[in-house]
Amino acid sequence: MKKQMYTTIILCFLVILLTACNQAYKEAMENGKEALSTLDYETAHTYFEEALLEKNADEEAEMYMNQIEEMLDGISAMDEGEMIKAEEAFDEVIATSHASDELIKEAEAKLEEIENITSTYEEVTEKIEEVETLHNDGMYKESLDTIEKMLEKDFTHPYVKELHTTLTILEKQIKKNEKKRKEIDKIIDEVAAHEQDKAYDAGLKAVEEGLEEDLTHDSLKEREAILKELQTKLKNLQEEEKIKQEQETYMKNVEGIWVDDTVKEDYLSGVDICKINVEAVSCVTMESDNIFHLEIYERKANMEQHQVLMNDGEFVITVTDENNIRMFDHHYTRVTNEIEQRFLDDFGYDSVDEFYAFIFNPEFLEAASMMGDM
Repeated sequence: MKKQMYTTIILCFLVILLTACNQAYKEAMENGKEALSTLDYETAHTYFEEALLEKNADEEAEMYMNQIEEMLDGISAMDEGEMIKAEEAFDEVIATSHASDELIKEAEAKLEEIENITSTYEEVTEKIEEVETLHNDGMYKESLDTIEKMLEKDFTHPYVKELHTTLTILEKQIKKNEKKRKEIDKIIDEVAAHEQDKAYDAGLKAVEEGLEEDLTHDSLKEREAILKELQTKLKNLQEEEKIKQEQETYMKNVEGIWVDDTVKEDYLSGVDICKINVEAVSCVTMESDNIFHLEIYERKANMEQHQVLMNDGEFVITVTDENNIRMFDHHYTRVTNEIEQRFLDDFGYDSVDEFYAFIFNPEFLEAASMMGDM
């Protein structure tokens, strides 16, 4: 009798315990599903773990837990920018038999989000290559317009966040090079003005300032080449101008009044007096009708031969030194104050100007012809 009573009591206890376990399992499952409906994955996972404690190896609870774990793995992979891994995890969520509708919808939404993000990545990556090509070709406006349009996209996700950094850095580089090219163009215009004014030193200084800039970028290499060409051109022009000035000075030195060696004698009758300027060479033999006059339309210096050639070499003056020249196979000396005073004393003139005005009378010179024996 007692044994039967104990058995009944144990059975009743087991029934009560089993009922309690079933109730706990049921509540845990319901709470887990409720958490899933709000996408509270961590809480849902905890409830499904509790359900398994109440009902070991329950397939439904295990299915939900596995689905949540795949979902969390996918979200974690997305956050780390591992899109392929994330896609595989979300595909697993969707492929799970009897899976949660909420999880399937969320996994599908995540896959769509991944597609949008990867699409943005591919588009922006392609545009960055396009921008770099435009930048290299010096098409600054077009490249900046493209960047501006790309920066309107959403770059909050880690997978594309680096692209935003790349775009902003590229934008700064393009603006910097655009500004630099404008400055170089201004220098090139300035150099052209200096060249026209023959201010070669100032032009070369401006060129050097431009070449001090970093012009290694493809969009600036053309400007660098222009500056170097201008530098070479200005140096050549500067050297040509230097030679020209030296020649002008050399030719200028033969200008003035010259007398031949007979001036050293006591009497001045028969002395050749020559006036040379940029317009003509005029020579008069004192107290004679011997007059030489050559109008000059062209002259140049041959400094290596120590000569000044006039009218395409028709008339040649050989320069011995600053105060001595040769013409007509005669030696001439630059007139001095002492010699001029002798002219005044011997020929009875009051001033040197009056003396020269008489002997180099334009009417006499116009009628003069070349005397081969001078």
